[in-house]
Amino acid sequence: MSNRLLRQHWIVVFAAICVFAAAYPRPIRCVQPSSLPHLRKQGAATQLIVDGNPFLILGGELGNSSSSSLEYMRPVWPKLVALNLNTVLVPVYWELIEPVEGKLDFTLVDGLIQEARKHGLRLAPLWFASWKNSMSCYAPAWVKTNQQRFPRAEDKAGNGLEILSPFSQENLDADARAFAAFMRHLREVDGRDHTVIMVQVENEIGMIPDSRDRSAIANKIFNQSAPPELMNYLERRRDALMPELRAVWAATNFKTRGTWEEVFGPGVSTDEIFMAWHFARYANRVAELGKAEYPLPMFVNAALIRPGYQPGQYSSGGPLPHLMDVWRAGAPQIDFLSPDIYFTNFADWCRKYHKSGNPLFIPEAITVWIYFSKIINSRPNSTAASAAKFPLHHYKGNCNVQLTELGLCHKQKKTGAIFSKPPPLRRPGSLLVLYCPGGCGRKAGAFALRPSA
Repeated sequence: MSNRLLRQHWIVVFAAICVFAAAYPRPIRCVQPSSLPHLRKQGAATQLIVDGNPFLILGGELGNSSSSSLEYMRPVWPKLVALNLNTVLVPVYWELIEPVEGKLDFTLVDGLIQEARKHGLRLAPLWFASWKNSMSCYAPAWVKTNQQRFPRAEDKAGNGLEILSPFSQENLDADARAFAAFMRHLREVDGRDHTVIMVQVENEIGMIPDSRDRSAIANKIFNQSAPPELMNYLERRRDALMPELRAVWAATNFKTRGTWEEVFGPGVSTDEIFMAWHFARYANRVAELGKAEYPLPMFVNAALIRPGYQPGQYSSGGPLPHLMDVWRAGAPQIDFLSPDIYFTNFADWCRKYHKSGNPLFIPEAITVWIYFSKIINSRPNSTAASAAKFPLHHYKGNCNVQLTELGLCHKQKKTGAIFSKPPPLRRPGSLLVLYCPGGCGRKAGAFALRPSA
């Protein structure tokens, strides 16, 4: 690729999972439920199977509160169609689904599904519940206003934070019940059509601005023994652990019994491992009850780490790459961990998340200046890399779109459109590139794809 092209603004307004197909059903029809949407291993790759066929997500994520109003969304749907997407990542809100405890209202959910079907789009709901960007701002008022029943995490001074404590069974039970009801409703209204193809559990989980919860119950558990379920998992995988976690554990000569500090040593790294385990167990239980009702693929996403930041300065304990082993041990019901990439070292984060069999899926990304050769050269056995503009529906592009598949160029002029039709992916190892050679002056991004054999 020429230096001139590398200097151009790159625009991407979709997310892509490690899923590859030449068939893109549109519009969506009522189909017999021969199988639910699910993930399938295909060699080294992971495919999303929808209606019996591999499905490539060409989508993007809406703004945090955009989908809270069907009226607000009415003019948005045609814009998404004009971009020739096939999937929208759409927030759904515990506070709106259960505004009064035990009284569930799925009017908004039903409206979003109906509009998606009307416009030939699939949905991936994002469950904004106990945590959204670490905070609990989307929990219902009846949860927020009863801190005795639904306790908050606390800082070192004993001040309550706007973060529901993952150590509270009441917090977990309330969230998990609502999520199970949500998934049951999806099965009832969408079990045949498969408009909804996967679900994100919570959003950017993590502890901030402290490295761990300092509440009385959290301190009590912190001073107890590290759980055998975690230690057995780490022991089995000792030689294959993420290097950061292995280095922390190696400093104590790989102790397998004792309190958290005895096993991992004192410091913020141990605080973060402790929080990661309990966040993972919480998310796992929410996903477990949801899958019992309707077993769609489920994932969690992570806010990444700014250079030089310590746990608590970033969202401590979230599903970050150096904590991947802890999350996979604690949350087997979560199918994959996803990064929200807002940094320019895009390929580095792709590489970090595409390990230990974790499929790479990127729900969010904005400005990314990147050389595609760096992605592919640094990840020769990868299955996918992507960037998705966020929020999607604010994109207003008028540009020429060039798709490059192993040197095979296909140019299309389309006002504000990503594809006139999705491009075929014919061979393993293909590289799909999307950019605006005219320099549209919008948010930048990049996308690369290596399909399965």
